[in-house]
Amino acid sequence: MKKISLIVAALMLICIGAIAQDKAKEDALLASDVYYSYGYNDYIRLDEATPLTKAPKGYEPVYIAHYGRHGSRYAWNSKTYTWIDEVLTDALSKDNLTDFGKELQAAYKPFAEFAVQHTGELTRKGWDQHRAIAHHMYSNNKALFKKNPKIEAASSSSPRAMMSMAAFCAGLKECNPKLDLWAQMSPVYFSDCIPEASVGKDKIGPQDARPNAHSSEVGDFYHRTVDTDAILGRIFKNIDTPSYEGKKTSFLFELYVAYIGLRSLDFEVELPRLFSDSEFLAMYKYDCANFYRESQNAMTYAPIIKRLVESAEEALAQDRPSVKLRFGHDYVLNQYLVLAGIGTFGKEIPSADEAYLYYPVRKIPMGANIQFIFYRSKKTGDVLVKVLQNGSETTLPVEPVEGPYYRWSDYKAWLEQNVISKIK
Repeated sequence: MKKISLIVAALMLICIGAIAQDKAKEDALLASDVYYSYGYNDYIRLDEATPLTKAPKGYEPVYIAHYGRHGSRYAWNSKTYTWIDEVLTDALSKDNLTDFGKELQAAYKPFAEFAVQHTGELTRKGWDQHRAIAHHMYSNNKALFKKNPKIEAASSSSPRAMMSMAAFCAGLKECNPKLDLWAQMSPVYFSDCIPEASVGKDKIGPQDARPNAHSSEVGDFYHRTVDTDAILGRIFKNIDTPSYEGKKTSFLFELYVAYIGLRSLDFEVELPRLFSDSEFLAMYKYDCANFYRESQNAMTYAPIIKRLVESAEEALAQDRPSVKLRFGHDYVLNQYLVLAGIGTFGKEIPSADEAYLYYPVRKIPMGANIQFIFYRSKKTGDVLVKVLQNGSETTLPVEPVEGPYYRWSDYKAWLEQNVISKIK
């Protein structure tokens, strides 16, 4: 018994040491570049994609299943522009702006009046991101693309998702104009793109919540780490009287969204600096904790896992290679990562303070994507799969065969047991 206890204690020390190492690594990365803490509103960085591991001998790529978030855009909600402008303008008329607040109001009004006309639209930067991702996919899988694969693309009904799809398809055509490619937007494909809007046989009703032991801590975590009153006090003389009607936290978060969204635009916007680097980081960590809290609803998105398995089986039954491209949104990609058990996503967290280590929203920027790449043995017919997140290899929740390669039958069984079998 004593020997077993010592072994358990040693394993616990190893795990604690690994977590501490991961935390130090993540903290150093976030400290090195403030833009990482822009999270969802950062942009994909393909230049940081790691070199890929060569497939085991005798295996060749036969199928790619891709899901991509739309590229850089204007704020998705007009409220980001109109609400901030209205509150600042009203405060100016009531002499409730500090000198900094007056500077912010003067800069924000013309920006908001222009930007609101483009609410939710893909920017040129977003278009170019998807062209670059397509080039990256083609370059990494030349053996598959040289075999004239059947390529089918679909998106949600959001214009920015459809435009991202068009840009990606244009990027593939730039690599090889002869590719056989078809793109569409139809509710028929929503189970792959925006699962909560699935129709027909893939439509599901309310699902059981996933257990999230530390969800109740998230609100407290925000109030412990973000000083809302201090930040708003830089803008307003009296933070309790502006026309945001007591919604101080909501208004501050809208300001945060406005500031981090500037990175998505095709032009420079000069707004006075409101947030310090440490305040951006605190907001980022709250975003990660909130992602963890929202992952309790992941089963609503289970059709995307069901279609991942069904589509793979359909593709693998064909002699011709194929590529399935799907385009949608960050909140879908969030839950896809959780349900698919990719990397640390879907794992339980020790506390809300450490959510950013397990649910890092910096990995879900504009243009974020996951790609399941399937390989078949020319001798045995055995199928392996690996997954790329934003162009880099990551892990799946089953035992690997070799490096980042997993037996498809093992992973499929995991998906069926942990997701598909739980659909009500």
